[in-house]
Amino acid sequence: EQLFGLLIAHQCSRPRDWKQSEIDLFGQIAMQVGFALDHARLLQRIEAESMRSQLLVDITRSIRQSLNEEDVLKTTVEEVRKGLSVDRVLVYSFYANWFGIIIAESVVPGYPKVLRSKIYDPCFTEGYVEKYQSGRVVATNNIYEAGMADCHINLLESFSVKANLVAPIIKDEQLFGLLIAHQCSGPRDWQQPEIDLFTQIAMQVGFTLDHARLLQAYQATEANSGV
Repeated sequence: EQLFGLLIAHQCSRPRDWKQSEIDLFGQIAMQVGFALDHARLLQRIEAESMRSQLLVDITRSIRQSLNEEDVLKTTVEEVRKGLSVDRVLVYSFYANWFGIIIAESVVPGYPKVLRSKIYDPCFTEGYVEKYQSGRVVATNNIYEAGMADCHINLLESFSVKANLVAPIIKDEQLFGLLIAHQCSGPRDWQQPEIDLFTQIAMQVGFTLDHARLLQAYQATEANSGV
């Protein structure tokens, strides 16, 4: 429903007295081109949505095959990095005082590895804990155009980050950590379907961690009862 462009016919050899029938035909062809482009775009959207849905199913199935927290997180960062074609995916976990550590990472060659890096951001406790606890998701297309404080930009620069995507991982109804995607090669215009998929994956990670904990507790109880 927007002006995409113009279909134009040129007569270069000489002037031409365009007949009304030709004009009508030309107008109808231009309309059909518009309909065909709409149809192709719709098919692409359906195909992309189908691929994202399948990706969510595949990642969920993969992480739920893991029976402990470490395996769940390792599988998550690897599968998400491949599925979204990003340069790095990591899980940033919090301690009691909101001091954090990167406990899982998948990164393409050529960019720094940041696994086990410890980070403390005093601003986080003041402004972001409650927001992430409530489901805040942040997509930053370009860290230099997002109004970030210099300290945040410096931190991201040390990880070679140009754009990032952040979603909370809720475990036991508490903020366990953050699932973070980094685009290091350049800025990235995150699409809403990508953001929605990333959010759903972070939720599934939380559910899977809860399930793994319950399973381990059950197995421990069974083992103790058999002693």
